[in-house]
Amino acid sequence: MPASYSPPSPLMDQGDESFERLRASLSTAYGLPDKPIPSSIHPVDEMFRDALRRREDRAAALIEYMLIGNQSAATIRQVARWCGFRWEELDAVLDFAAGYGRVSRFLLRSLPPGRLWIAEVLEAAVPFQEESFGVHGIRSVTDPQAVRFPRRFRFISALSLFTHLPRETFTLWLRRLCDAVDDGGVLLFTTHGPEAYEKEHGRPLREDFDFRAWSENDELDKNVYGLTFTKTEFVLAQIAKMPGIDLLGHLPRGLGNHQDIFVVGRGRTKPDAPLTVQPMPQGWVEVVHGPKRDGSIHFVGWGLDGTHREPLARVTVLADDVVLGDAELGRERDLSTAYGPQAARNGGWILSIPYGGWQPDWLTIAMDDAAGTRAVFTCPTRDVVTVGRE
Repeated sequence: MPASYSPPSPLMDQGDESFERLRASLSTAYGLPDKPIPSSIHPVDEMFRDALRRREDRAAALIEYMLIGNQSAATIRQVARWCGFRWEELDAVLDFAAGYGRVSRFLLRSLPPGRLWIAEVLEAAVPFQEESFGVHGIRSVTDPQAVRFPRRFRFISALSLFTHLPRETFTLWLRRLCDAVDDGGVLLFTTHGPEAYEKEHGRPLREDFDFRAWSENDELDKNVYGLTFTKTEFVLAQIAKMPGIDLLGHLPRGLGNHQDIFVVGRGRTKPDAPLTVQPMPQGWVEVVHGPKRDGSIHFVGWGLDGTHREPLARVTVLADDVVLGDAELGRERDLSTAYGPQAARNGGWILSIPYGGWQPDWLTIAMDDAAGTRAVFTCPTRDVVTVGRE
């Protein structure tokens, strides 16, 4: 095991009871019904550290870290379904440039660890994921021609890799990953497109390729891993150079409404339906009533799928990491003020349970749409509107 490896720790060795309850709540909620999501975070995880720098609050940083990981994994699974795969039946998936597992921990929600390989250039990240999640680890290198894969893969995901590569290695890495795609397999990768550039710089992207030596990752040479923006035409031209590889789909701002999605395949027919990604479900608790005279407490809220047109399939309420129950769905309410006249009027929900006298630090809501995409929202219980005892 590399000397630089640090074993899993309670999030940078800075634990307190309320924060640990938040970790437990998120782990339980994202893993419902019976498989908690691993919540160990490596002390030098650059994605968590970046969230912490911006948020300046460990709880807010952890909520954001888990939210982005879940959202990215949900996007990967949706793309796999669009390609015609059943995610849980894929026998060999590669999460390339996987870091310390912000996304891969969520890919395991419906994929056995023995079917997931992760590759990462950061030395401590590979053993951390192997030990924490039970996945197969591949030590990557900065030279694309020097990396060795133990096999070819049915599905490869490379999120936020080509958003950081200089021109000299962009096409080389694309060719190396395409070479690792099995017959009938798919590669999903993302870029910073023209819209992302204009949002970032306030002006159009004029060149086909823009790279600067800047990154939130302090462990890598910024001349090797910086910040990259590319025109769509440039990316399509590079794909056209890949022997045996065909473009299956392209979705501007398909990842988190920011990064462009490209999907290529080897010996795979382009799906008839256009590539789309369903936004995450939305909703929240509006009011908590109680305790009432009968000893019950009522949680009342709303929830809709990402289109804001359909009610949810399931809403589960947690107090810290204790599951209080599944809400009764389909209550009529008017959401038109916030979401326009087409918003579903039956998006309300209620959960009524006996009040046990508990005083949780965190209230968490897990929401599933009809396709099984889950969103989790959490906040301190002090921020939720309550109505006192009747």
